[in-house]
Amino acid sequence: MRLLLFLFPVILFSQGDDLGRKINFYFNSSIDGGARQVSSRFISRYFQGGIISNEIKNSFFNKLENSNTAGALLDLDFVIRKYRNSDNSQILRSYYSFSLESFSFFEAQFTKDLFGLYFYGNQKYENLEADLSNMSFNQLSFQSIKLGLFQKIGRIGVGAKIAYVLGQGEIQLKSYESSLFTAKYGTYLDLNLMAKGRTTDLDNYHFFSHQGLGFAVDLELVLNYQDKSFIKAEINRLGSLKWNDYLKEHSIDTSYRFEGIEVSSLLDSFVFDLKSPLEFKKDLVKTSSVINRRIKLPSQYTLQIHHHFIKDILWLNSRVNFVTTENYNASLQCDFNLKLIRFMYLGLSAGIGGYSKWNSGMTAGINLWNRIRLDVKANSMFNIINMDKPASLIGSVNFVLGI
Repeated sequence: MRLLLFLFPVILFSQGDDLGRKINFYFNSSIDGGARQVSSRFISRYFQGGIISNEIKNSFFNKLENSNTAGALLDLDFVIRKYRNSDNSQILRSYYSFSLESFSFFEAQFTKDLFGLYFYGNQKYENLEADLSNMSFNQLSFQSIKLGLFQKIGRIGVGAKIAYVLGQGEIQLKSYESSLFTAKYGTYLDLNLMAKGRTTDLDNYHFFSHQGLGFAVDLELVLNYQDKSFIKAEINRLGSLKWNDYLKEHSIDTSYRFEGIEVSSLLDSFVFDLKSPLEFKKDLVKTSSVINRRIKLPSQYTLQIHHHFIKDILWLNSRVNFVTTENYNASLQCDFNLKLIRFMYLGLSAGIGGYSKWNSGMTAGINLWNRIRLDVKANSMFNIINMDKPASLIGSVNFVLGI
């Protein structure tokens, strides 16, 4: 299971994926995820459905901050490049490209009290007010069809891609001043809830669902300053997306008292009411249709430095990333790589930022007959092994076939 996490599906690519052939086929897959206050062990136990002891709950609960975050970026793409010349340089060669990309991200921000209500129940908050303010959940998925051009000009390369974007779906929820008070002995509950949300048609949430349409561009500038060493600046997914008329906005602004109910968990407070859950939801949530709603795509800004200390034997690959989502921090990822034999290299990786506090792991790659190349980055391998540290799941797979 852990090995699959390392290889899970493009944030971190290695250099040297140009095999020197006239046509290259690429499959790239990556994930950049984590939680700064949550341990990998706790997440693993929760999603595997295992029993979480009170000792583990207490240990985790005591480490939480008043506001906590988690998130992940997932990218899959398939690319065809047709090179315009047979230049021996594998850093700068002019080419045309066609690609299909699927991009998704989710982010969550939650309070310590929400965790307490969910995992301990209302009894922990007897005669106390639980804070449910300023929480959020965002999820966005879309696919892109791209046409690109990269042009070499001396030691400089300039590239651009134009993308036709197909929106798959979006969920956006955010709470404002909100709380839940549990009276002594559970004689009543006072719910104060102010929240807003936006959702596309959730029954139509699948690849190429055409729930929205838009355009975007990718831009890159490369300076090949020394043989196989280069500096690259990139902007990806710079554009917008307009949702169709199935987009809904939801709002809640209410104070509600549940009386005379014996409750033992947060979920009970929403189910065991005199009204049915559907009736309660209808009274609580106001829903309206939205027309011509346009959103900005989560664009990514990257600066990469790739430097060979010993040509084709020892090199450094480092990247600074920034993604325009609410909870993603600017990240730095570095890996040192050593070619062990003619067709294989290994390396060590370390980084900070993103959705994680820090990460460390390994990289590996093979190049067979200058036609097949496979690069694997398990950037958070040591975080996953040391499961009591803050969760970090960062890695990528890059496969290239040249003909």
